[in-house]
Amino acid sequence: MKNKTTLILGAILTFLIILIGGILAYFYLLTPSVTMVDLSNKTIDEVNLFIQENKLNEENYEISYEYSETVEKDKVISQSIEVGKKISEKDILKIVVSNGKDPNLEVSIPDFTNKTESEIKEWFDTNLFTDVSFEYVISDKIEKDKFVSLNVDNNLQKRSALIVVSISAGKDAIGIEIDMPDFKDYTKANMQAWAKSNNITLSIKYESSSKVAEGKLISQSVAAGNKIKTGDKISVTLSSGSGVSVLDFSNKTKAEAEKWVKENKLKATYVQMYDGKVKNDLIISNTPNKGSIKTGGSIQFNISIGLVPIENYTNKTETDFKNYIAKLNASYNKSANIKINVVQEENSKTAGTILSQTINNQVVNSSVNVAPGTTVTIKVSKTPSKKINVVNKANVHIKDFTKYLTDIGLKLGNKTERYSDSVADSLIISNDTGSFTAGTGINYVISIGKFDVNTGILAGKPYSQAQNVINEGNAKGAGWSISKTDVYHDSVAKGNIISCGINGKTLSCNVSLGSQPKVADYVNKPKPCNDSCVINGITYKISSYENSDTIANGYVISQDIASGTVVSPNTTVNLKVSKGKKEPEKVVVDNYVGQTCGKQCTSNNKNYVLTFNEEYNEKPAGTIISQSIAGGTSVNVGTTVNLVVSLGPKPVTKCPTSNVVNTGYNTNDYTQTVNEIRSVYSNFNVVIVDITGETDNPNNLNGTIRNISPFAPELDCGSTITFEVYKPSN
Repeated sequence: MKNKTTLILGAILTFLIILIGGILAYFYLLTPSVTMVDLSNKTIDEVNLFIQENKLNEENYEISYEYSETVEKDKVISQSIEVGKKISEKDILKIVVSNGKDPNLEVSIPDFTNKTESEIKEWFDTNLFTDVSFEYVISDKIEKDKFVSLNVDNNLQKRSALIVVSISAGKDAIGIEIDMPDFKDYTKANMQAWAKSNNITLSIKYESSSKVAEGKLISQSVAAGNKIKTGDKISVTLSSGSGVSVLDFSNKTKAEAEKWVKENKLKATYVQMYDGKVKNDLIISNTPNKGSIKTGGSIQFNISIGLVPIENYTNKTETDFKNYIAKLNASYNKSANIKINVVQEENSKTAGTILSQTINNQVVNSSVNVAPGTTVTIKVSKTPSKKINVVNKANVHIKDFTKYLTDIGLKLGNKTERYSDSVADSLIISNDTGSFTAGTGINYVISIGKFDVNTGILAGKPYSQAQNVINEGNAKGAGWSISKTDVYHDSVAKGNIISCGINGKTLSCNVSLGSQPKVADYVNKPKPCNDSCVINGITYKISSYENSDTIANGYVISQDIASGTVVSPNTTVNLKVSKGKKEPEKVVVDNYVGQTCGKQCTSNNKNYVLTFNEEYNEKPAGTIISQSIAGGTSVNVGTTVNLVVSLGPKPVTKCPTSNVVNTGYNTNDYTQTVNEIRSVYSNFNVVIVDITGETDNPNNLNGTIRNISPFAPELDCGSTITFEVYKPSN
């Protein structure tokens, strides 16, 4: 039994040894052992090769980019794992790669006076400025191709700043018409060379494009073949290659940005900055934040590290605090921008000791976090000064007052000059009194004597000049007043002084109103105003409006004071103004047609005149047949309206017929018979019907009347009578 147990334990032990050995073999034989090498100044391609050869997983390394003024672009600046150390599965290798020199680094631009375009371009290229263009201006003072000016006043500019350099084109090279070429097959250098040779200001910008090759033209502001002039400005857009649409990562995390950068094969620079609004570790902004950038391009993320920490320096020195703030402001891309306000106060503590520290009007006694740009006020101790007592030196001459102050270690402060009726010129009226520190300036008021006015020099001068004299005197304590009386005067211009006099402290002046006003002539001229107005001191008032056949509308008919009359101020002249010709009074004509009033019709007191004509008509006698102006028409008063009145049907007159020239009457001559019929029956409408042919006239009764219709001893005059007369057929 014991041997069997021993065998079982031995088997278990053997299994455990084999298992442990397998695990160890897996980690030491199958898992590669990576020793960290020195990647300093290695290229990004060499870094990727190291990662591939050593089979590092993505979660075991991070590659980030930073700007560097010393390490070349795409070479390693630093690594997080020391050279020679074994890289474990838990280690994360952080590699920082140079993204080239900082495009936002501020560089001082030198004076380019007398420099040529090529020299200036070389300087900007050497100093890595990215947005420089040249424009050409006419100049007859600066030699052609020499520097004229910059578009910026401050010479300290970021490399990414927009810089426009003005170059002299001389005085004859601008305004010449030329053809715009097609830049489709031009390189950037070709475009710039063409622009320079033609004094054209060329602006170049870039856009990513999946269709246009990198460096090739996407668009040009002036189409090929169009006319432009030397000295003009044009712009072109070039392809930066296939690109990635940029997102705005404001308030997003760095991890989100890193993931996006990695997915889109971009290079990222992460800049830590203080910020008063964006929380710690969130992105403040990214550049660019819209549009697109080419694959492999660079993007900068500004990441918030939150508020600026300010230590409490109470009881420390002013120098230490200033050094501390200077170091703070220089860190994190100079984003703190903390300002210092120093207030000195006499105190028993050592001079330069900070007595208190105030932020946002609150005294702080410990460390606080503040927004960038905050001002910190420190109250700093200074050695108490010896106090010197100053007494009142009224009525002392200025020379003696000056000597007094000098002797006690003080000096003259601010001087105030004042007129005085009681203190003579150059004597002290008053001065600061009390205890003062040595070297303090003592303010004082000094007399410039009694104020007076030379009235003689004011005659003929504007009244405002006299006012200025008084105002200037009163500004220095004269205490005078001024008054004026307006008087008409023929020789002194209006507003100027005729004479002035002094009564106590009052200057009284007679001021000219100019010559006494005369009434103007407005008759048959346009009215001067709509109601009333004052012109040269005279009031012209519209008293009434009347119609006039001779004076135009709005013109004056008469005035009650003749022109040229000299009048007193504020006299009123009444004007009578024309309303133009009187419009005739209108009345509406009644409708009379169909009425039976005949010649007894009236205008019903409407002041138009009725006249009458009569004529026979089928309408009953007295009926109005028509009127010359239709009813309802508006006419002037006095207009004549003619009415046509019916006399009724015209009466019928009877005319006798002939007993001789009658049926059977014969002259044996057709023509003679017809003539006699027309002669005898002239009061009638005669109609002759010819009867021809042997059948109708078998007996050849030529010229015989066969029949008359109608026929009676008398018929209505003018009625129609038909005569049938035989007429020969040949």
